[in-house]
Order: sequence, then structure tokens, then C-alpha cells
Amino acid sequence: MAKFHLVFVALLIAFGLPARSQSTGAPPSVAPPSASGQNVADARTTTAPLIYRSPFTAYQVDKIQEPGSWREINDRVGSVGGWRVYAREAQLPTSTPPAVDKPTPAPRN
Repeated sequence: MAKFHLVFVALLIAFGLPARSQSTGAPPSVAPPSASGQNVADARTTTAPLIYRSPFTAYQVDKIQEPGSWREINDRVGSVGGWRVYAREAQLPTSTPPAVDKPTPAPRN
């Protein structure tokens, strides 16, 4: 058990000291100027007001679609060409959509 403690302390020293020795020097005594050339530590400095833009302003609610008849949907898939068409469609590059009339997707709940 004492060997475990000794190894543990040795690992702490081995990994702790190099991380501590990577300091960049003394911190600057004066705050560096901002990108506009103004000193950000000066209380008299004016800054542009912050503008809040909600991430939900462009949000559009999904349209609620009533579920259709499963027989009509199966007939539509069959008229398009069945599952093989969809499998080929998945293999195509995404830049050119296929000229197949796709059924409308089911609503997300």
C-alpha cells in the first residue's frame, strides 16, 4: 500500500510541475487596448450598445398533418417504384434531387 502512495505522489509531481511551469510571465499592469484602440480598463470609455437577437425569431412551427390512410400511402410508394427507388435515392449525391414524387413525411411529435 505504501508503494501505491509513493507512485501516486510521484505521478502527481511528474504531471503537476510541467503544467505549473508553463506560465507566460507576470500579468500586464494595464489592460490591453481593445480592437478599436480604446483602453477597456478606462471607466470613461464608451462602447457600442449590445443588441440582443433571439434565436427563435426565425423559428417556424411545423404544420400539423393528419395521418393519411396507410393503404393510400402504400399505393403511392408502389406507384413510385417501391423501396428500391428510395434505396437508389439514398445513394445519389445530395446536390441533385431525383425527379420522383415523394410522399409527404409523417408529422413529428
